Amino acid sequence: MIIRIDVKQIIQYLAIYFIAVFSGSIMFVLNQSAFLYGLLVIYTISAIFRFRFRMKEPMLLSGFLLLSVFFVRMISGGIGVETWLLYSGQFLIVYYAYLVDPPKFAGRYVKIVTLLSVISLGCWLMQIIMPDVLKIILQSRVDLYNKSQTYTTTYYGQLLYTFSEGSGLGIRNAGMYSEPGRYQGILHGAIFMLLFMQEYLGLSKKQLYTYLIIIFVTIASTQSTTGYLGLFVMLIGFLLVNRETIDKRVKRAILFIIFALTLFLIYDFYRNGANSLLASVVIGKLEDTDITDMASSGGARLRMIELCINSIIEKPWGAGTLQADGNVVSAGVLRLFAYLGIIPGIVATVWLFRPFIKANIGVIELIVFAFVYINLGLAQTYFFYPGLLAVPIVLNHCRGTKHLLM
Repeated sequence: MIIRIDVKQIIQYLAIYFIAVFSGSIMFVLNQSAFLYGLLVIYTISAIFRFRFRMKEPMLLSGFLLLSVFFVRMISGGIGVETWLLYSGQFLIVYYAYLVDPPKFAGRYVKIVTLLSVISLGCWLMQIIMPDVLKIILQSRVDLYNKSQTYTTTYYGQLLYTFSEGSGLGIRNAGMYSEPGRYQGILHGAIFMLLFMQEYLGLSKKQLYTYLIIIFVTIASTQSTTGYLGLFVMLIGFLLVNRETIDKRVKRAILFIIFALTLFLIYDFYRNGANSLLASVVIGKLEDTDITDMASSGGARLRMIELCINSIIEKPWGAGTLQADGNVVSAGVLRLFAYLGIIPGIVATVWLFRPFIKANIGVIELIVFAFVYINLGLAQTYFFYPGLLAVPIVLNHCRGTKHLLM
Protein backbone atom coordinates (compact mmCIF):
# COMPACT_ATOMS: atom_id res chain seq x y z
CA MET A 1 0.00 0.00 0.00
CA ILE A 2 1.45 3.32 -1.10
CA ILE A 3 0.61 6.41 0.94
CA ARG A 4 0.77 9.52 -1.19
CA ILE A 5 1.35 12.85 0.48
CA ASP A 6 0.13 15.95 -1.33
CA VAL A 7 2.87 18.40 -0.35
CA LYS A 8 1.20 21.27 -2.22
CA GLN A 9 -2.01 20.74 -0.25
CA ILE A 10 -0.19 20.69 3.09
CA ILE A 11 1.77 23.85 2.24
CA GLN A 12 -1.39 25.69 1.19
CA TYR A 13 -3.30 24.72 4.32
CA LEU A 14 -0.36 25.90 6.45
CA ALA A 15 -0.13 29.16 4.49
CA ILE A 16 -3.87 29.77 4.98
CA TYR A 17 -3.42 29.18 8.72
CA PHE A 18 -0.77 31.90 8.66
CA ILE A 19 -3.25 34.22 6.95
CA ALA A 20 -5.25 33.90 10.17
CA VAL A 21 -2.10 34.46 12.23
CA PHE A 22 -1.11 37.59 10.25
CA SER A 23 -4.61 39.02 10.77
CA GLY A 24 -3.55 40.28 14.21
CA SER A 25 -3.31 37.18 16.39
CA ILE A 26 -1.57 37.27 19.75
CA MET A 27 1.24 35.15 18.28
CA PHE A 28 1.71 37.69 15.46
CA VAL A 29 1.69 40.66 17.85
CA LEU A 30 4.39 39.05 20.01
CA ASN A 31 6.61 37.97 17.10
CA GLN A 32 5.74 40.51 14.41
CA SER A 33 9.27 41.25 13.19
CA ALA A 34 10.24 37.57 13.00
CA PHE A 35 7.09 36.71 11.02
CA LEU A 36 7.49 39.63 8.61
CA TYR A 37 11.20 39.15 7.88
CA GLY A 38 10.68 35.39 7.57
CA LEU A 39 7.86 35.91 5.07
CA LEU A 40 9.98 38.36 3.07
CA VAL A 41 12.73 35.74 2.69
CA ILE A 42 10.30 32.95 1.73
CA TYR A 43 8.42 35.19 -0.66
CA THR A 44 11.60 36.38 -2.39
CA ILE A 45 12.88 32.82 -2.86
CA SER A 46 9.48 31.69 -4.17
CA ALA A 47 9.30 34.64 -6.55
CA ILE A 48 12.68 33.77 -8.05
CA PHE A 49 12.42 29.99 -8.29
CA ARG A 50 8.71 29.18 -8.54
CA PHE A 51 6.06 31.86 -9.02
CA ARG A 52 8.07 34.39 -11.05
CA PHE A 53 5.79 36.58 -13.20
CA ARG A 54 2.72 35.64 -11.14
CA MET A 55 4.33 37.67 -8.36
CA LYS A 56 4.47 40.79 -10.52
CA GLU A 57 1.39 42.59 -9.16
CA PRO A 58 2.05 42.16 -5.43
CA MET A 59 5.72 43.00 -5.89
CA LEU A 60 4.83 46.20 -7.76
CA LEU A 61 2.45 47.27 -4.97
CA SER A 62 5.04 46.39 -2.33
CA GLY A 63 7.72 48.34 -4.20
CA PHE A 64 5.44 51.36 -4.56
CA LEU A 65 4.71 51.34 -0.82
CA LEU A 66 8.45 51.08 -0.08
CA LEU A 67 9.16 54.14 -2.25
CA SER A 68 6.32 55.98 -0.49
CA VAL A 69 7.84 55.13 2.90
CA PHE A 70 11.24 56.47 1.82
CA PHE A 71 9.65 59.66 0.47
CA VAL A 72 7.66 60.35 3.65
CA ARG A 73 10.66 59.45 5.78
CA MET A 74 12.71 62.13 4.03
CA ILE A 75 10.15 64.94 4.24
CA SER A 76 8.26 64.14 7.46
CA GLY A 77 10.22 61.46 9.35
CA GLY A 78 8.68 58.95 11.71
CA ILE A 79 7.78 56.03 9.48
CA GLY A 80 10.29 53.26 8.76
CA VAL A 81 10.93 49.85 7.20
CA GLU A 82 8.92 48.03 9.88
CA THR A 83 5.76 49.84 8.76
CA TRP A 84 6.42 48.91 5.12
CA LEU A 85 7.01 45.30 6.15
CA LEU A 86 3.69 45.25 8.02
CA TYR A 87 1.75 46.69 5.07
CA SER A 88 3.44 44.41 2.54
CA GLY A 89 3.47 41.31 4.69
CA GLN A 90 -0.28 41.36 5.21
CA PHE A 91 -1.07 41.06 1.51
CA LEU A 92 2.02 39.05 0.51
CA ILE A 93 1.01 36.19 2.84
CA VAL A 94 -2.37 35.97 1.06
CA TYR A 95 -0.74 35.99 -2.38
CA TYR A 96 1.68 33.28 -1.32
CA ALA A 97 -1.11 31.05 0.03
CA TYR A 98 -3.17 31.61 -3.12
CA LEU A 99 -0.36 30.95 -5.61
CA VAL A 100 0.55 27.58 -4.06
CA ASP A 101 -2.59 26.09 -5.67
CA PRO A 102 -4.90 28.81 -7.10
CA PRO A 103 -7.98 26.72 -8.04
CA LYS A 104 -8.17 25.15 -4.55
CA PHE A 105 -7.40 28.26 -2.48
CA ALA A 106 -10.93 29.63 -1.84
CA GLY A 107 -12.41 26.29 -0.79
CA ARG A 108 -9.48 25.49 1.48
CA TYR A 109 -9.59 28.97 2.98
CA VAL A 110 -13.21 28.46 4.02
CA LYS A 111 -12.38 25.02 5.43
CA ILE A 112 -9.52 26.34 7.59
CA VAL A 113 -11.64 29.21 8.92
CA THR A 114 -14.43 26.75 9.71
CA LEU A 115 -11.97 24.46 11.53
CA LEU A 116 -10.64 27.39 13.56
CA SER A 117 -14.25 28.36 14.30
CA VAL A 118 -15.05 24.88 15.65
CA ILE A 119 -11.94 24.96 17.85
CA SER A 120 -12.77 28.44 19.13
CA LEU A 121 -16.38 27.48 19.91
CA GLY A 122 -15.19 24.49 21.93
CA CYS A 123 -12.65 26.58 23.84
CA TRP A 124 -15.21 29.38 24.32
CA LEU A 125 -17.67 26.98 25.97
CA MET A 126 -14.85 25.67 28.15
CA GLN A 127 -13.78 29.17 29.20
CA ILE A 128 -17.34 29.85 30.39
CA ILE A 129 -17.88 26.50 32.14
CA MET A 130 -14.39 25.65 33.43
CA PRO A 131 -11.88 28.45 32.72
CA ASP A 132 -9.18 27.07 35.03
CA VAL A 133 -9.06 23.82 33.04
CA LEU A 134 -8.75 25.81 29.78
CA LYS A 135 -5.81 27.75 31.22
CA ILE A 136 -4.01 24.48 31.93
CA ILE A 137 -4.71 23.17 28.41
CA LEU A 138 -3.56 26.38 26.70
CA GLN A 139 -0.39 26.58 28.84
CA SER A 140 1.18 29.67 27.23
CA ARG A 141 0.67 32.87 29.23
CA VAL A 142 1.56 36.43 28.30
CA ASP A 143 0.80 39.87 29.77
CA LEU A 144 0.16 42.67 27.28
CA TYR A 145 -0.15 46.35 28.10
CA ASN A 146 -3.18 48.05 26.56
CA LYS A 147 -1.94 51.42 25.29
CA SER A 148 -5.39 52.90 24.74
CA GLN A 149 -6.82 52.06 28.14
CA THR A 150 -3.65 51.92 30.28
CA TYR A 151 -3.92 48.51 31.88
CA THR A 152 -2.30 45.09 31.48
CA THR A 153 -4.27 42.07 30.26
CA THR A 154 -3.19 38.45 30.75
CA TYR A 155 -3.71 36.10 27.79
CA TYR A 156 -3.52 32.31 27.72
CA GLY A 157 -2.73 30.41 24.50
CA GLN A 158 -1.41 31.46 21.12
CA LEU A 159 -1.47 28.74 18.44
CA LEU A 160 -5.20 28.09 17.98
CA TYR A 161 -7.05 29.98 20.71
CA THR A 162 -6.42 32.83 23.10
CA PHE A 163 -8.27 33.24 26.39
CA SER A 164 -8.39 36.28 28.64
CA GLU A 165 -10.55 37.21 31.62
CA GLY A 166 -9.72 40.91 31.35
CA SER A 167 -11.96 43.74 30.14
CA GLY A 168 -15.13 41.63 29.79
CA LEU A 169 -13.43 39.05 27.52
CA GLY A 170 -14.17 36.11 29.81
CA ILE A 171 -17.52 35.36 28.17
CA ARG A 172 -16.61 36.31 24.58
CA ASN A 173 -15.04 34.23 21.83
CA ALA A 174 -11.91 36.01 20.55
CA GLY A 175 -10.40 33.08 18.63
CA MET A 176 -6.59 33.38 18.57
CA TYR A 177 -6.81 37.18 18.88
CA SER A 178 -6.48 39.73 21.68
CA GLU A 179 -10.11 40.80 21.28
CA PRO A 180 -13.16 39.64 19.28
CA GLY A 181 -13.08 42.55 16.81
CA ARG A 182 -9.87 41.27 15.20
CA TYR A 183 -11.40 37.82 14.79
CA GLN A 184 -13.96 39.28 12.40
CA GLY A 185 -11.40 39.64 9.57
CA ILE A 186 -11.14 35.93 8.77
CA LEU A 187 -14.76 35.21 9.74
CA HIS A 188 -16.17 37.90 7.45
CA GLY A 189 -13.86 36.84 4.62
CA ALA A 190 -15.17 33.27 4.83
CA ILE A 191 -18.82 34.36 5.13
CA PHE A 192 -18.46 36.63 2.08
CA MET A 193 -17.11 33.73 0.02
CA LEU A 194 -19.83 31.36 1.23
CA LEU A 195 -22.57 33.86 0.38
CA PHE A 196 -21.35 35.60 -2.77
CA MET A 197 -18.63 33.37 -4.25
CA GLN A 198 -20.09 29.88 -4.02
CA GLU A 199 -18.99 29.03 -7.56
CA TYR A 200 -15.32 29.43 -6.55
CA LEU A 201 -15.39 27.05 -3.58
CA GLY A 202 -15.94 23.56 -4.96
CA LEU A 203 -18.13 22.68 -1.94
CA SER A 204 -21.19 20.47 -1.83
CA LYS A 205 -24.45 22.06 -0.72
CA LYS A 206 -24.27 20.15 2.56
CA GLN A 207 -20.78 21.53 3.22
CA LEU A 208 -21.94 25.03 2.28
CA TYR A 209 -24.84 24.97 4.74
CA THR A 210 -22.73 23.41 7.51
CA TYR A 211 -19.91 25.93 7.18
CA LEU A 212 -22.35 28.85 7.12
CA ILE A 213 -24.05 27.70 10.32
CA ILE A 214 -20.76 27.14 12.14
CA ILE A 215 -19.37 30.57 11.23
CA PHE A 216 -22.70 32.29 11.99
CA VAL A 217 -22.63 30.78 15.48
CA THR A 218 -18.97 31.77 15.88
CA ILE A 219 -19.69 35.41 15.02
CA ALA A 220 -22.61 35.36 17.48
CA SER A 221 -20.30 34.02 20.22
CA THR A 222 -17.81 36.88 19.73
CA GLN A 223 -20.42 39.43 20.88
CA SER A 224 -18.71 42.00 18.67
CA THR A 225 -20.63 45.02 17.39
CA THR A 226 -18.28 45.16 14.39
CA GLY A 227 -18.99 41.49 13.72
CA TYR A 228 -22.76 41.79 14.02
CA LEU A 229 -22.92 44.90 11.84
CA GLY A 230 -20.78 43.35 9.10
CA LEU A 231 -22.76 40.10 9.17
CA PHE A 232 -26.08 41.94 9.03
CA VAL A 233 -25.02 43.95 5.97
CA MET A 234 -23.74 40.81 4.21
CA LEU A 235 -27.01 38.98 4.86
CA ILE A 236 -29.12 41.90 3.59
CA GLY A 237 -26.89 42.20 0.51
CA PHE A 238 -27.19 38.47 -0.12
CA LEU A 239 -30.99 38.69 -0.09
CA LEU A 240 -30.82 41.49 -2.69
CA VAL A 241 -28.50 39.65 -5.09
CA ASN A 242 -30.09 37.71 -7.92
CA ARG A 243 -27.63 35.31 -9.55
CA GLU A 244 -28.05 31.79 -10.91
CA THR A 245 -25.00 30.57 -9.00
CA ILE A 246 -26.59 31.40 -5.64
CA ASP A 247 -28.77 28.69 -4.08
CA LYS A 248 -32.29 30.02 -3.46
CA ARG A 249 -32.74 27.68 -0.48
CA VAL A 250 -29.86 29.41 1.28
CA LYS A 251 -31.69 32.71 0.78
CA ARG A 252 -34.85 31.33 2.35
CA ALA A 253 -32.90 29.91 5.28
CA ILE A 254 -31.13 33.23 5.87
CA LEU A 255 -34.41 35.13 5.71
CA PHE A 256 -35.78 32.80 8.39
CA ILE A 257 -32.65 33.29 10.53
CA ILE A 258 -32.94 37.10 10.32
CA PHE A 259 -36.63 36.93 11.25
CA ALA A 260 -36.04 34.53 14.16
CA LEU A 261 -33.06 36.54 15.43
CA THR A 262 -35.05 39.78 15.31
CA LEU A 263 -37.85 38.21 17.36
CA PHE A 264 -35.33 36.87 19.89
CA LEU A 265 -33.60 40.26 20.29
CA ILE A 266 -36.94 42.04 20.79
CA TYR A 267 -38.05 39.45 23.36
CA ASP A 268 -34.66 39.52 25.14
CA PHE A 269 -34.67 43.33 25.27
CA TYR A 270 -38.27 43.43 26.54
CA ARG A 271 -37.51 40.86 29.25
CA ASN A 272 -33.99 41.88 30.38
CA GLY A 273 -33.75 45.58 29.46
CA ALA A 274 -30.28 46.99 30.14
CA ASN A 275 -28.89 43.45 30.64
CA SER A 276 -30.12 42.19 27.28
CA LEU A 277 -27.83 41.26 24.40
CA LEU A 278 -29.08 44.18 22.28
CA ALA A 279 -28.45 46.69 25.07
CA SER A 280 -25.01 45.45 26.09
CA VAL A 281 -23.49 44.68 22.69
CA VAL A 282 -25.10 47.23 20.34
CA ILE A 283 -26.79 50.09 22.18
CA GLY A 284 -24.11 50.19 24.88
CA LYS A 285 -21.35 50.43 22.28
CA LEU A 286 -23.14 53.22 20.42
CA GLU A 287 -23.51 55.20 23.64
CA ASP A 288 -19.86 54.56 24.51
CA THR A 289 -18.55 57.16 22.06
CA ASP A 290 -17.44 60.15 24.13
CA ILE A 291 -14.47 61.41 22.14
CA THR A 292 -12.94 62.93 25.29
CA ASP A 293 -13.17 59.66 27.22
CA MET A 294 -10.09 57.72 26.19
CA ALA A 295 -10.95 54.89 28.61
CA SER A 296 -13.93 53.98 26.45
CA SER A 297 -13.38 51.97 23.27
CA GLY A 298 -15.79 54.18 21.34
CA GLY A 299 -14.09 57.37 22.48
CA ALA A 300 -10.62 56.03 21.61
CA ARG A 301 -11.74 55.06 18.12
CA LEU A 302 -13.43 58.37 17.40
CA ARG A 303 -10.37 60.22 18.65
CA MET A 304 -8.09 58.28 16.31
CA ILE A 305 -10.42 58.88 13.36
CA GLU A 306 -10.33 62.60 14.13
CA LEU A 307 -6.51 62.57 14.39
CA CYS A 308 -6.17 60.76 11.06
CA ILE A 309 -8.52 63.14 9.23
CA ASN A 310 -6.75 66.19 10.66
CA SER A 311 -3.37 64.73 9.69
CA ILE A 312 -4.54 64.01 6.12
CA ILE A 313 -5.79 67.59 5.76
CA GLU A 314 -2.64 69.16 7.24
CA LYS A 315 -0.10 66.87 5.53
CA PRO A 316 -1.66 65.27 2.43
CA TRP A 317 1.82 64.09 1.34
CA GLY A 318 2.08 61.95 4.52
CA ALA A 319 2.80 62.71 8.18
CA GLY A 320 4.86 59.58 8.89
CA THR A 321 3.38 59.25 12.37
CA LEU A 322 0.51 60.41 14.55
CA GLN A 323 1.10 62.30 17.77
CA ALA A 324 -1.23 60.14 19.85
CA ASP A 325 -0.12 56.73 18.49
CA GLY A 326 0.94 55.59 21.96
CA ASN A 327 -2.43 56.31 23.52
CA VAL A 328 -5.15 55.22 21.11
CA VAL A 329 -5.82 52.51 18.54
CA SER A 330 -8.07 51.72 15.54
CA ALA A 331 -8.83 53.66 12.32
CA GLY A 332 -6.43 51.44 10.38
CA VAL A 333 -8.23 52.16 7.11
CA LEU A 334 -7.34 55.86 7.54
CA ARG A 335 -3.85 55.41 8.98
CA LEU A 336 -2.26 54.52 5.66
CA PHE A 337 -3.58 57.80 4.22
CA ALA A 338 -2.28 59.67 7.27
CA TYR A 339 1.13 57.96 7.36
CA LEU A 340 1.97 57.73 3.64
CA GLY A 341 -0.26 60.40 2.09
CA ILE A 342 -3.31 60.61 -0.13
CA ILE A 343 -1.75 59.22 -3.33
CA PRO A 344 -0.47 55.93 -1.80
CA GLY A 345 -3.80 55.63 0.02
CA ILE A 346 -5.73 55.97 -3.23
CA VAL A 347 -3.44 53.48 -5.02
CA ALA A 348 -3.92 50.91 -2.23
CA THR A 349 -7.69 51.46 -2.23
CA VAL A 350 -7.97 51.08 -6.01
CA TRP A 351 -5.88 47.89 -5.83
CA LEU A 352 -8.23 46.59 -3.14
CA PHE A 353 -11.52 47.18 -4.95
CA ARG A 354 -10.53 46.95 -8.64
CA PRO A 355 -10.99 43.13 -8.78
CA PHE A 356 -14.73 43.54 -8.17
CA ILE A 357 -15.03 45.61 -11.33
CA LYS A 358 -12.60 43.39 -13.24
CA ALA A 359 -14.49 40.20 -12.33
CA ASN A 360 -17.86 41.85 -12.98
CA ILE A 361 -19.20 40.33 -9.76
CA GLY A 362 -21.90 42.96 -9.19
CA VAL A 363 -22.53 46.36 -7.61
CA ILE A 364 -24.28 44.99 -4.52
CA GLU A 365 -21.36 42.70 -3.74
CA LEU A 366 -18.92 45.60 -4.17
CA ILE A 367 -20.95 47.85 -1.83
CA VAL A 368 -21.28 45.08 0.76
CA PHE A 369 -17.56 44.27 0.71
CA ALA A 370 -16.62 47.97 0.89
CA PHE A 371 -18.87 48.42 3.93
CA VAL A 372 -17.50 45.32 5.67
CA TYR A 373 -13.90 46.35 4.97
CA ILE A 374 -14.34 49.97 6.08
CA ASN A 375 -16.38 48.92 9.12
CA LEU A 376 -13.55 46.63 10.25
CA GLY A 377 -10.84 49.10 9.22
CA LEU A 378 -12.30 51.93 11.29
CA ALA A 379 -12.72 49.71 14.34
CA GLN A 380 -9.30 48.02 14.18
CA THR A 381 -5.68 48.95 13.53
CA TYR A 382 -4.73 47.62 10.08
CA PHE A 383 -5.34 48.81 6.52
CA PHE A 384 -4.66 45.41 4.95
CA TYR A 385 -6.61 42.62 6.63
CA PRO A 386 -5.35 39.28 5.25
CA GLY A 387 -8.62 37.49 6.04
CA LEU A 388 -10.60 39.93 3.89
CA LEU A 389 -7.89 40.39 1.25
CA ALA A 390 -8.46 36.78 0.24
CA VAL A 391 -11.70 37.93 -1.44
CA PRO A 392 -10.30 40.45 -4.00
CA ILE A 393 -7.24 38.29 -4.66
CA VAL A 394 -9.44 35.33 -5.62
CA LEU A 395 -11.67 37.56 -7.77
CA ASN A 396 -8.67 39.11 -9.49
CA HIS A 397 -7.06 35.84 -10.53
CA CYS A 398 -9.62 33.03 -10.50
CA ARG A 399 -11.63 33.90 -13.59
CA GLY A 400 -11.83 30.78 -15.70
CA THR A 401 -10.96 28.48 -12.78
CA LYS A 402 -14.31 28.55 -10.96
CA HIS A 403 -15.64 25.46 -9.22
CA LEU A 404 -19.37 24.90 -9.67
CA LEU A 405 -21.29 23.64 -6.65
CA MET A 406 -21.55 19.86 -6.58
